[in-house]
Amino acid sequence: MSPSSPLLTLAHEYSLSNRKAEKWMRQLAPLVKPLISCTEPNEILIFSQTGSLNALPLHALEIEDGKPVLERNPVVYSSNLSILRSCMLRRQQRSLPASPTAIVFGNPSKDREGSTESSTYIAKLFDIEPRIDDRATKEAFLEESHDVDIVHFHGHAHTKRRSLLQAGTDEAAFVSSLLSSEYPPSMSKDAGPLDDSIEFANKAYLEAREIFNLKLHGHISLIACGSGEQTIGIGDEPSGLITALLIAGASSVLGTLWPIADDDGRDFTKLFYKQLLQRPQNAPVINLAEALRSAALHMRDRKMGNQPFHWASFVLHGAWYWKREKREHE
Repeated sequence: MSPSSPLLTLAHEYSLSNRKAEKWMRQLAPLVKPLISCTEPNEILIFSQTGSLNALPLHALEIEDGKPVLERNPVVYSSNLSILRSCMLRRQQRSLPASPTAIVFGNPSKDREGSTESSTYIAKLFDIEPRIDDRATKEAFLEESHDVDIVHFHGHAHTKRRSLLQAGTDEAAFVSSLLSSEYPPSMSKDAGPLDDSIEFANKAYLEAREIFNLKLHGHISLIACGSGEQTIGIGDEPSGLITALLIAGASSVLGTLWPIADDDGRDFTKLFYKQLLQRPQNAPVINLAEALRSAALHMRDRKMGNQPFHWASFVLHGAWYWKREKREHE
């Protein structure tokens, strides 16, 4: 058995929502225990993993007294510290306007009722019309996403899930069964990370190779199955949708580590944006990592659906803070 096998197994069992995941979490808790001696509660933690660790929700591992890391600290992920530095510089150069601009895409595949509900809710927060069902087009994303502060997408993402497929045929069959919509034509067995894609209306796929050519800024939310999965190549070089969006100019990207339930995506996004936008207007900084932390822990506190499978999938990459634009009277 290779050293990475337990890590890959845990990633699979999170997707299965299996009780065995709790066993693996306990065994892997020593990965985060040392943080107690070198960090303070509520300090921001930046996790820059190596190899198979990129498949794990380190923020969900127990750090002390039954508490996951996320309860003790807000967390942001960065597979590449040079990309993180670029994201932070972008945030320093561009403040968040008093009235942020946004575009919202929901349920382009017409099989996610929760996506429609949450997208409608979020659009109201920004006082815009959401692009839902047939209006959630690839063309609209290409034309409008470069000129807004926040892009929200709730639908399907497609990846080969290479890190998981290496674990064996049974797991590969399971992962394939989790994805309820069909793979795009380019997603053959020989597909690479540039073939990872987001599915828009009428089965139009925006591939990672196309995203690299976009000129984005601000924050991107991808509430889509496995959108936060990274393929890690030689030298721990990350690739996939997250990397493509960050290189294309996004300052931060929120994705999911495994296939998520539609209701979980709905509940998380409503909590996340409510927390994000209802900060006091005089607050000088918006903290995206704190908004994610609050949303995930609210889901963890529910009576039903409070296992890590439901709340631990959501991860933030890039800059976690956003300075507010000063008003004239301030």
